[in-house]
Amino acid sequence: MISYDTTGWFYDRFLMLDDQSGPNGSWQWCGATCTRHIMQIESSVQQDVFVTAHTWEARTYPNECKNKNKTHSIYLLGASSIDTFEQGTHSMKAQLFKAGEKKQYVLEFDWSREGITPDWSVTAWAE
Repeated sequence: MISYDTTGWFYDRFLMLDDQSGPNGSWQWCGATCTRHIMQIESSVQQDVFVTAHTWEARTYPNECKNKNKTHSIYLLGASSIDTFEQGTHSMKAQLFKAGEKKQYVLEFDWSREGITPDWSVTAWAE
């Protein structure tokens, strides 16, 4: 793991609390039980952008729930692979944005496990 000094960096974020979206996922590991969201991120200048998806960390759940986590995912449209994670924070590799470029990210979250809190967020960091 690399820890970047983000002093002087800029970021933006989106927060969804109590996601009540209908199940409309499509990935094979989750499909009908997942909620799907599409986020568009735009950069006004050419730069590397770090996009991170967040859900509640495992430590926020009782021990009996920790082994029952479902798979969440984040995918940059047009990329060759889909990033998956079970809980907490998942950072994607930096993506080069050209000035004025917009990229879409598909997020799927599985809130079907009993007792899971359907909160999530996305952050985008750049110098």
